[in-house]
Amino acid sequence: MILEAHGKQHYEEGTGYFKNTLKKNKVNDAQKRKLALDHGIAAERYLEINCKKSETEAIKADLLRSSLSQILKCDLAGLDWIELTKAAWKSEKLNILEMSVKNPEMSVRALAEHFGVSRDLVKEVQVNAGIYNSQKERKLGVKRQQVRYHHRTQARNEKIRQLKKDRPQASTQEIAELVGMERHAVYRILKQSGLYDEQAEKQNKNFKISMSKKRIKDCDIQTICQMKQDHPLLSAREAGRLTGHSHSTILSVWREFGLA
Repeated sequence: MILEAHGKQHYEEGTGYFKNTLKKNKVNDAQKRKLALDHGIAAERYLEINCKKSETEAIKADLLRSSLSQILKCDLAGLDWIELTKAAWKSEKLNILEMSVKNPEMSVRALAEHFGVSRDLVKEVQVNAGIYNSQKERKLGVKRQQVRYHHRTQARNEKIRQLKKDRPQASTQEIAELVGMERHAVYRILKQSGLYDEQAEKQNKNFKISMSKKRIKDCDIQTICQMKQDHPLLSAREAGRLTGHSHSTILSVWREFGLA
C-alpha cells in the first residue's frame, strides 16, 4: 500500500517560493501514481489524502472516506485522534525544522504557507533550534514589498497606456484624473512609452479655452477688460481668481482685445 499525503501546493497555486509549482506537482503526482500501478500496486491500495488543511478533523474526514480502514482492517473512527494529533504535532515540528535546514533561502512566510501553519509556529521552531535569522527575514520582507510595488506599478502603467490607446484624443490631465494621479507622473509614463501626443495636447488646450470663452460670452466680458484697463499690472491669474475663470481664459480674452 502507498499513502500520499498531499498538501496545499498540490491543489492550489502557491506564492513566493512555491509560485508556479501547481502544474509541476500535478504532473509529478500523476507520474508517481502511474509508476506505482505499473509495479503492481493495486489502484485501491494507492491512496492520496487531502492534507490541504492541517486541522485534524479535515484530515480525519478524508482518511475515513478512503479505503484505509478496509486495507488495515481496523476502525479508524475509533482511534484516539487527540493522541494521534499530539504525535503528529511533534512530527510536524521536526518536518518544519528539516525543511528550514535544507532550504535556508526559504522565508518563514514561505515555510508557513507550505505546511499550512502559522508563521509564529515556524518562527518558534527556528528560534528553539537556534537557526532563526532575523536579518534574512527582514531582507526577504523588503524584497517581497519591492516585488509587490513593481507589480502594482506595472499594472498602473499598463492601465495608463491602455487608456491612451483607447482614447487617443484624451489629454494627459484627463487621464491623470481617471487614474487618480498627478499630471506630470502620467506625462512621464506616456512620454517613456512613446504615447505622448503633443499635437493632441495643444488641440485639447485650445478646445478648452474656446469652450471657456463660450461660457463667459453671456457674462460681462467688458468687465474683464475694464479690470485690466484699470489695473494694468493685474495678472491673468489674479483676474481669474476674482472672476472664477481660468487664467488661460482671461489671458485669451485680453489678447483678443489687445490688452495682453
